[in-house]
Amino acid sequence: MKKILLVIFSLLITTILHSTDTTNIDFIKNSGKENDTYIVQGVLTEKFNDDKYTFQDFTGKAKIKVWKSALKEKGFTELPLNTPITLKVNIVKKLFDDTDIKVFNVINVENTKTEKNYHITNILYIKNNAKHDDSFIIEGTIIQRVSNNSYEFQDDSGLTIIDVNHQAFTNANIQKFNDGDKVILKVKINKKFAKEMKVKVYNIIKLT
Repeated sequence: MKKILLVIFSLLITTILHSTDTTNIDFIKNSGKENDTYIVQGVLTEKFNDDKYTFQDFTGKAKIKVWKSALKEKGFTELPLNTPITLKVNIVKKLFDDTDIKVFNVINVENTKTEKNYHITNILYIKNNAKHDDSFIIEGTIIQRVSNNSYEFQDDSGLTIIDVNHQAFTNANIQKFNDGDKVILKVKINKKFAKEMKVKVYNIIKLT
């Protein structure tokens, strides 16, 4: 009897842990199963219906539907765009392997007045508007290596030099960039001790 109870307890713990995993859009699209529950972190980039949004993290985008009860619980009538947000979602598998992502809990929305900026943007915006310690997501192409951990990066708005944190390479399971690599990067801006802005990379998603 004790063994049976132990097995049931172990299965229950496994289920609870699985249901609160923090994951990403790429994993959900490729590996999420019917009724799986996950926690995702990213930003909402677009609202296209009363309860439907486009959610984006470092690995991709997905359309999500927010339950009204999730909004009501936090006192929201709608969710803010381009603001760091943590959501608890439930997976519904549809025909043709499509995935429907339902938000049933808004875990956290950062206060942009007190938290560091966190936007999906481009090089031109960063050069014109970034402040020290601001964080952004950028997507583009590695042009060439210019020094040990520095590379020329280009998107559709311009070109800049990026300095890649060694740990970012380790976390992405790569040793270096190659010319022509398509990437999504999370970067932090350093303007404190230098006249010229430095773009520090601390999270990498390699697309090609």
